[in-house]
Amino acid sequence: APKPKTEAKKEEPAAPKEEPEEDLSQLSPEERKKKEDQKAAVAAKLRGNDLYKSKKFDEALAAYDEAIALDPTNMTFINNKAAVYFTSKKYDECIAACLEAVEVGKANRAPYEDRAKAYTRAAKAYQKKGDIAKAIDMCKEAQLESFDKATERMMKNMELEKKKADAAAYHNDDKAEEAKQRGNEHFRNKNWPEAVKEYEEAVKRAPTNAPIRNNLSAALCKIMDFNGATTHIKKAIELDPKYVKAWARKGDIEVLMKENHKALESYKTGLELDSTNTACKEGLRKV
Repeated sequence: APKPKTEAKKEEPAAPKEEPEEDLSQLSPEERKKKEDQKAAVAAKLRGNDLYKSKKFDEALAAYDEAIALDPTNMTFINNKAAVYFTSKKYDECIAACLEAVEVGKANRAPYEDRAKAYTRAAKAYQKKGDIAKAIDMCKEAQLESFDKATERMMKNMELEKKKADAAAYHNDDKAEEAKQRGNEHFRNKNWPEAVKEYEEAVKRAPTNAPIRNNLSAALCKIMDFNGATTHIKKAIELDPKYVKAWARKGDIEVLMKENHKALESYKTGLELDSTNTACKEGLRKV
């Protein structure tokens, strides 16, 4: 008869082995002191970590300073100070500590990942200060040290943020009007490419101005860019659905593109808004 199966004895988890005390007897007094200082520095850092978790920031900084004094070659302690400054919203101090940590790390061949982390924290501090350009620079430095997907995503988001901020800072109604008038002058002189250039500048300065987009659309038609003209006239109508001139322009473009059925609707919409509009009336007769 087959023997009944006996359950395998569950192994008890092994008790953690205590690390053997390092034998320092063979070292010179200077080497022994260095080893002892490094050990004391790590102990001070761990104490600082506990104080940081307890939100005792000043005491945590003092503990990290103690660790730095004992072992000035370890960038981690300086990086830990940077973390305290960041949490305390002391962003200038945080950036200074991050950059100091990187210098110490480079001088003492710290891992690239650690140097990258310091740059990334500096990037976040610059972002908090509103200096997105510097934040992006710090991200780039971090990626040169050690590529990280999260840092890459953060940098891409910052670049988008900067692009939007730059565009918003560029908006200026007075400068838009100046560019529009220059465009009008070029248009009257039949200098179509220059008219397009000036109207495009005006659009960048005042992107929600429907009449400027209408003018740009007219100039684009003159250089046979009907797709571009359509894009801008549709945007003008989106900005101001009751802008009759834009409906008339849209109809004219659709005629040029041999889309008479669409032109018919555009002219009709314009006339619904203003039954006396000459451009829409003439356009309707052409279709």
